[in-house]
Amino acid sequence: MPAQRSASRCPSARLRQAAEGRREVAAERATVDTWLADSDVAILYGHGDYPDFQVDKLLALSITPICSPRLVMHPQHPLVRPEDLRHHLLLHDDTGDLYDGVSFWEVWLKAAGVDGVDLKRGPHFSHAVLAFESAIEGHGVVATMPVLAESDLHSARLVTPFALRVPLASAYFLVCSPELAKRPAVAAFRNWLLEEAARETEDP
Repeated sequence: MPAQRSASRCPSARLRQAAEGRREVAAERATVDTWLADSDVAILYGHGDYPDFQVDKLLALSITPICSPRLVMHPQHPLVRPEDLRHHLLLHDDTGDLYDGVSFWEVWLKAAGVDGVDLKRGPHFSHAVLAFESAIEGHGVVATMPVLAESDLHSARLVTPFALRVPLASAYFLVCSPELAKRPAVAAFRNWLLEEAARETEDP
């Protein structure tokens, strides 16, 4: 979602982007207050339960294994079936553990009907982007949200070896106070983000 297109929609607006991560997740209200302390709007990962705020669902999310194409064509253990993951190192995006109390690997493997995969193996990462760097180097396979790896998937630096994508209970939400939502600049930015999110949904 290029920020330049947002600027062209509302040239008088000043856009400042910031991204932060937290290993401790507070209560929903406290989390929103924290994110909005220095910002007019926030994009939050969660269930959308933010009382007294203007809340718009941006993106429904799903997870699937992602890896380097070199692992798919591994000479001894190619990734053909989900069961083949038993022979590969698992990389862990801890987003599921931190926010929903269950790992992405546990969710995906259960949906795939696969057991016998050691979930204790492999390094853990606090953010998917860090796991992608390791996956690109061919170190292992990460179960996470393909929407976050869009550019690497388009360039074929990463691939999704299996068709199964498992929907998550959590999603990305655009959150702001009802008062700020009425401001023209905030309204223009909100409308642009919703349009871009709809485009992502139509053409993932």
